[in-house]
Amino acid sequence: MENVYGYIYASVFHETGFTEKGAKVAASKCGLWGEDGSLLVGYRSYINNMFIATSRKPLNGKWSKV
Repeated sequence: MENVYGYIYASVFHETGFTEKGAKVAASKCGLWGEDGSLLVGYRSYINNMFIATSRKPLNGKWSKV
């Protein structure tokens, strides 16, 4: 099985595709910021349907691994 990447906004996972880079691009274009003022990107586990965070981008910052 392949991981499905996406971003979190308002406690909802939005699927974007099969690459982390694509999820980062989609999250950056939307300009959506979470409760702590950062973008959160990750994948949905196909085993238990749980969100696994992989990268975070603070407001006006650069992407970093979680």
